[in-house]
Amino acid sequence: MSAPTNVWQELDAELIPRLSAVGFRVIDFPANPPTETNGVVYTAFAAPYALLFCVRIPSTNPQQIVNGTNFACETMRAELAKAGAKDWSRDGYVLAAIQTAPSSPETKQCLRSFELSRSVCRRHAIWPEPQTTNNNARSWAGRLDRVTVLAFPEAEAPAIPAEPPSPGPKFLEDIHNRLKSGASYKVVAEEAMRLAREKEGFHAS
Repeated sequence: MSAPTNVWQELDAELIPRLSAVGFRVIDFPANPPTETNGVVYTAFAAPYALLFCVRIPSTNPQQIVNGTNFACETMRAELAKAGAKDWSRDGYVLAAIQTAPSSPETKQCLRSFELSRSVCRRHAIWPEPQTTNNNARSWAGRLDRVTVLAFPEAEAPAIPAEPPSPGPKFLEDIHNRLKSGASYKVVAEEAMRLAREKEGFHAS
C-alpha cells in the first residue's frame, strides 16, 4: 500500500526547513537503489559536517523496512569512507520514515533494532503523531526532535546589551591619559609608585 502523497508533503514541510537551518542542502542520492524498491524513496542531504539520508517507506512491512534501511546504511558506509570518516571528520544520519506509527510487535522490533544499531551512522525511525491539542492533526515534529542534528533550539531574541563597564580608578585614567599625551613610561611609572606610597596603608616593597 502506497503512502498518501500528503503524508510525505507534511514530512517535507517539517524536515526541509530544519535541514536548511543547520546548513544541509539537497544532493543526489549517491547510489542506484535496487530495481524492486516497492515504492521506497531515498533522498540525501549534505552539510560540511554530516550526511543525512531519509528513506521513505510506504508500508510497515518489516522486510521492506529492513531492505530499505540496510541499503541506505550500506550506502552511507561507502560515502563516509570516501570522505575519510576514519578521522571522524563527518557524521552520518539515516532516517527511516514510515507513514503511520508502528503497531505490530514485528514492526516495532524491526525499528527498534534499526535504531539501536550504531554501526556506520546514527539511526532514527520517524513517523507522524496525532496532536491532541490540534484536532488530532498529524505532526512529524515529535520524532524529528529526537534527531540530534535537527533539534537545535530556535534562535532566541537578541540579549539586552550589557551596561557599559564602570570606569576604573581615577589614577589609572590619569596614567592612561598621560601615556596617550606622549609622556615617558618611566616617568609615569615613577610618579605612580610615589603616589601609591603616599596613600595611607600602602606598603611598597
